Amino acid sequence: MAMARGSNRARAGGGRRRGWLAGSVSGAVYVRDRASAHRTGFEDMRTIRIPNEATYLPVSLTDVAIAAPLLTRIVLGTTLPGMVLQAAAMVLYAGSAAQDWYERLGVRRIAFLPEFGADVRHLPPVPSAARQNELRILAERLNDGYTEDALPLAELAHRVDDHLIDYIAGITDQRIETSKEVRNFSLVALVFPFALGVADILSGDIAIFQDTGVFAPHIVAHEFAHRKGYYRELDAQALAYLALTASGEPMMVQSALCERLHRNIRVLSGEDEAAFDRIVRDLRLRDELEKQFLRLRPAPGLLVPLIADAMRTLYDLRMRVTGQNGIGDYDEGFTRFLHAFETSTRALLWFCVVVATLVLILDGVDGSIARRRGEASEFGARFDMETDAALMLVLALLVWMLDRAGAWVLLAGAWRYLFIAATFVLPSLRHPLPPSTRR
Repeated sequence: MAMARGSNRARAGGGRRRGWLAGSVSGAVYVRDRASAHRTGFEDMRTIRIPNEATYLPVSLTDVAIAAPLLTRIVLGTTLPGMVLQAAAMVLYAGSAAQDWYERLGVRRIAFLPEFGADVRHLPPVPSAARQNELRILAERLNDGYTEDALPLAELAHRVDDHLIDYIAGITDQRIETSKEVRNFSLVALVFPFALGVADILSGDIAIFQDTGVFAPHIVAHEFAHRKGYYRELDAQALAYLALTASGEPMMVQSALCERLHRNIRVLSGEDEAAFDRIVRDLRLRDELEKQFLRLRPAPGLLVPLIADAMRTLYDLRMRVTGQNGIGDYDEGFTRFLHAFETSTRALLWFCVVVATLVLILDGVDGSIARRRGEASEFGARFDMETDAALMLVLALLVWMLDRAGAWVLLAGAWRYLFIAATFVLPSLRHPLPPSTRR
């Protein structure tokens, strides 16, 4: 699929609700707990290796199949050798695609709705005010955290793939290893010079032949998600986005946030490029960022808009035939997914806050009532102490799992149990303590 300027193309993501919202409305990126994968131990995980043999060849097999007959006609004056070469390329292509398909049968794919609270069929609308507020916060986050860090394409591909593997493994306990190869040329660049790149879902072949700047990590992550068996565009967007935000690397996080901002702008501007320019300029992004956003407009020319429209129409049809919502999944679907994921997570946080507050209030009241009515007992005091300790441990675990604090917060919930452990070493700690209302 060609990655054309101005086309509705995006990437997004989610994971178990853990995280600082890196640029969303509330200030945290809801990301999967990468540490959970390390706690399980990658060495204990099953590894699925998808060969993607076609990606290691010096030239793309689709390029060979298209160009061979024409080249042999020009050079040798006959098309027969080219047709033989074309047939050989197609056999290799089919064999590589079939092998990849067979290996993907062992992939445990993420169930998006229960895991993230949204999927391609469950995308509640985003209120206009919420979208405008998100634009503002994303722009502020990008301006404040801007980094000029960049990597050569080959090194970037390896780094991005490592993050994607870790992220998916943190959810499925399964490492999916694929090719990390990315080409920098394809014949598509000659036919569609305004395109950013091209990707073949079946063979896994990817070519990026224009400088995509801050968007490069997200583009690579999105296409690599396809290689790992996530064929739906919205699913690939989701995994790319949260894998990058979960990485903690400024360059990766910046790319994900730029893509999210870009897609929100596209929703508001539609196909009106003048409106797109106006929104970008009104956001007052840093000059370095503003220039890269404005480069996403279609290149000028008479044929470019016609070709871009035809490509969008065909791609929209392909997506609908394959059970997706159409090309709108790149913009509207992507931003709706993230909003649904964010709001469902915030609802969980507020529910926990309300329940914990009620428990603490009742905890302060029940002892007073029991003493007033003469119903206080040693068992009741001990039971109250143990439930308080258990509540603190649960709250500490919740805060840590949602990435609101580091692992040190677990100490707050572990003091009671550390004290019990210490009594085995220091028997003097087992003596009863005098009554106190401060404990």
